[in-house]
Amino acid sequence: MPEVRLPGNAIDTDATDVAAPAVALLRDINLLPTDQDMQQAGSPAAVLGGPPQSVALIEAGATAFAKWWAAGLGVTAAGIWGSIGVFWRDQPPATQRVLLWIAAVVSAALVLSLGLIIGADIRGRAAASVATIGARATVAETMSRLAQETSITAAPAAEFPITPLPVGTKVTYLTKPAREERDWLAVAMQGDADATKIKYLVVKGGEQAWANAPELRFN
Repeated sequence: MPEVRLPGNAIDTDATDVAAPAVALLRDINLLPTDQDMQQAGSPAAVLGGPPQSVALIEAGATAFAKWWAAGLGVTAAGIWGSIGVFWRDQPPATQRVLLWIAAVVSAALVLSLGLIIGADIRGRAAASVATIGARATVAETMSRLAQETSITAAPAAEFPITPLPVGTKVTYLTKPAREERDWLAVAMQGDADATKIKYLVVKGGEQAWANAPELRFN
């Protein structure tokens, strides 16, 4: 038996559309039919033999088992009435009445059996349709979530590097409300050719922000 191995890298970083791989995966596990499968499902050969597996439970009019039994019961009912008609005229009235009762009872039983087969087939296909559509939704949702989680937006390289500052460089954040402007700590700086655009990374408790130099006063 061949080994089952998971891919080490299943992400195509150059791809831009999640629909194509999602459709390919659904078709590989027979959850989504191809155009060829749909055409084959509507061909005369699928009437009794059944359509491809990818459409057997949803797009098919009935399963192959139900089709064979429905056709067989229909032929049987027609044969019963045809047989009665062959020797009907040569029989006495009493026998004719008995034949009618027999044919009626057998025909009713065949019709009831046909209804049960078709009803069971429809219920089975309905349950399979719900499960298949749910599986399709799960696969599509999972692939969309994974695509979102693995999407990496490359940040533009900074012209000036970020430089750590000595610990404990206290500043006053001038643009904050008066009750919140004190007790900030500047922990890093990003330079710029324009001194007014120099930025400092300031923190206070659980807050942090990048502030321009004119917004700060070093204590």
